[in-house]
Order: sequence, then structure tokens, then C-alpha cells
Amino acid sequence: MKKFLKYFLLIALVLFVLLMVIGAISSSNNAEQAEIGGFESVSEYKLAKKENIKTKVEYDEFIKRQIEADKKAAKTGGFVNIDEYKKAKSLSISTKALYDKYIVQQEEKRKAEELRVAEEKRKAEEKRIAEEKRKAEEKRIAEEKRKAEEFMKPEYVKQLIKKYLGPCSGSGCKINIALLDEYLKKHEDYSKGKISALISGPSGSKYIEAYLRNGKQIEVYYYDGKLKKQRDTVKIDTSKIIEIYSTSLRNYGAEVFENWYRAPKQGIKNLKSKITSFVRSKAREHMIKINSSAENEWNSK
Repeated sequence: MKKFLKYFLLIALVLFVLLMVIGAISSSNNAEQAEIGGFESVSEYKLAKKENIKTKVEYDEFIKRQIEADKKAAKTGGFVNIDEYKKAKSLSISTKALYDKYIVQQEEKRKAEELRVAEEKRKAEEKRIAEEKRKAEEKRIAEEKRKAEEFMKPEYVKQLIKKYLGPCSGSGCKINIALLDEYLKKHEDYSKGKISALISGPSGSKYIEAYLRNGKQIEVYYYDGKLKKQRDTVKIDTSKIIEIYSTSLRNYGAEVFENWYRAPKQGIKNLKSKITSFVRSKAREHMIKINSSAENEWNSK
């Protein structure tokens, strides 16, 4: 294997040297022929050689004839000058009219390309802005979630309650301790969505009342076609109840733990109002389903 590699390298070296020698001879020969032919440079000689011309005089005559031929062709084709004709000739275009049409087409393509690039740039910028907004929104939601989770921690809520109840002395402290325990128990339940409430149907509604049971389901009471009282159970997403409670807690603090039915403070009023609206909307949706089903049954008979 080593012997073969040695021979291979030797052959490659010989070929390289041979090529260099041939190149040098060729260059020397070109320079000699250029001088003999009276050419001003080797490059001019090479151009003449391509046309099978050996002398400078013949080459100058060839160039002169070529210029005259170009002038004639340019005039025939209606071109403004030879340069314009040569440009058209390089594109295999023979007349001024066709060349002008080509120029117009190229300009239209250029403008179309500019528009395409501008549109791509605009879309890319819109995408970048949308991505920035998405990330900012994700960051905002994550921060709100973090704050909400922090706000819902029992220790934090405990401090809210103590601040709400205020300082105490003597037997008043026993009342505060009892209220603190009561409110913390409410928070433990509310933070899991365990809120129960009886909501009466508003005037003109199709249901009598709706009972929210432990934030898991709503029991809807209504009269059927025979005026017989019925009760349907509607399952709900407990997270909605937790969200309502969490928002009220953040906005109003320990006021949300006041008596649900007396509701003297704005916090419990807000919580009650939000829960009532949610329950009524679900009860209303359920009654629409029932009535729609009854109408379909009637129409099918």
C-alpha cells in the first residue's frame, strides 16, 4: 500500500511539472506570435486568434468591419446607438421595439420583486410584533398567576384577615380569634371552589331557582309542561368559581369572608354578585336547551 502511494505521488508530481512546463511554453509562444503579428498585447492576439486572424492589420480591419456591421444592424433595428444594439444583441433581441418591450417587462419584474420583498418584510415585522406581544402576554399571565397563587396562600390570607379585623384587647381578642378561624376555614373551602349558594330566578326567567352546590354543580329547579316542579343537575367547571373568588379576594381582601346573606361589605357583595351572575347564566343556558329540545320534539310529531 505504501509503495503504491509512493508511485502515485511521484506520477502526480511529474504531471504537475509537465503542465507547468507546457503552460510556460504556451505563454512564451503566445508572446512570440503576438510580437510577430504586430499586436499591442498578448490578450489582443488571443482575441484575434479566436477569429483565426494572425496579424494586427487584419485584426483592425476585422474590428472595423464588425463596427460597421453593428452600426448597420443598429440602424436597421431602430436602435438609438450601438451600445443599445449590443445590449439587445447579447439578449438575442433584433429590434428596438422588442428591446423596449423587454426593458418594460424587466422594470415590471423589478417592481413586482420590490413589492414582494416589501410584503415579506411587512409580514415578518408583523410576525415579530405578534410574537413579542404573545411573549409579553404569556409573561403577564404568568406574573398574574404567580401573584394569584401568592395571594391565595393561607399565611398571606391570614395576615389580610388580621389586618382587616384590627387590633384587639381582652375578650375582644377571643372574638377576633374565632373570626380568624372561621375566615381561614372559608378561605380553605373557597380556594377549592367549595361555595354553595341558592340563587332565585329573576323575573320572567324560565326557572324558579338555582342552587350552586360546593362549586361542582348547579341544581336548576323549574316547572315542566304539567306545572310539575323538576330539578336538573348541571355540571360546571370548578376553576371558574375559584377564579371568581380569587379576583374578589385580590380586589377586596378579607371583606369576602363576611356573611353571605347580610352582605354589608363591598367585598362580599362583589363575590355574591359575580357568583350570582355565573349561576344564572348557566341556569339560563340549561333552560334554553330544555325548551329547544321540547320545540324539536313538538315539531317532529
